[in-house]
Amino acid sequence: DKDAEVFADYLAHNPNWNIAKSDIVLLTNEKAKRGDLIAELQRLALLSKPGDKLVFYFSGHGDTEDFTLFKKGYLLTQDTYSTNYMAGALSVNDLKDIFVTLTTDTIQVIVITDACRAGKLAGGSKGMEYTGIALKTMWHNEIKILSAQPNQESLEGPQWGNGRGIFSYYLINGLNGAADADLDSLITLDELRQYFGHTVVKETGKKQQPLVQGPDEYSTVIASLKAVTDKKKS
Repeated sequence: DKDAEVFADYLAHNPNWNIAKSDIVLLTNEKAKRGDLIAELQRLALLSKPGDKLVFYFSGHGDTEDFTLFKKGYLLTQDTYSTNYMAGALSVNDLKDIFVTLTTDTIQVIVITDACRAGKLAGGSKGMEYTGIALKTMWHNEIKILSAQPNQESLEGPQWGNGRGIFSYYLINGLNGAADADLDSLITLDELRQYFGHTVVKETGKKQQPLVQGPDEYSTVIASLKAVTDKKKS
């Protein structure tokens, strides 16, 4: 919840994203039930017009159900049944259906997930891995920023923002300017990957390797900055 709150605050107070506060929906803890997530996603999707951006940020657990042969991936919500994901979790396939529909209508979709945390989940380590693979697969021109590779866990600790995840901590730092390698006040997907990917890999001893992917990674701008002095930027 803390990582999601920090990201929502970043969007609300960064003027370069130009997002009205009424267009930011933060759902945490008891407000983050499957129905809540689906209803808000659908509402925002219906309001979106060609040329708009839709940002989806998820921080929590990811796992797969083992009831069927298909091993479908899920993001676990507040009301997910621990032994029956099909009855309450958010299916990765449902997200795919919504986001492919939007990108086909020339709406830019940015998917950010920190969803491979450690824990005693029904699917075990393989469950997290299968969910990671499902999220990693490109669907249709969306931008994806994932906390770790499919077989890795996402780490957190007091050394990163007094108890945040390392992924969230360096993602926000990068978007706020630390990733602007050429100091042109524009942060491309490639610059973001180079900055926080290398930083996370180094600080975790290669145990966690984030994934950044999307169309035209070297030219697609993920964030812009106000013109500031080099001293302030550093």
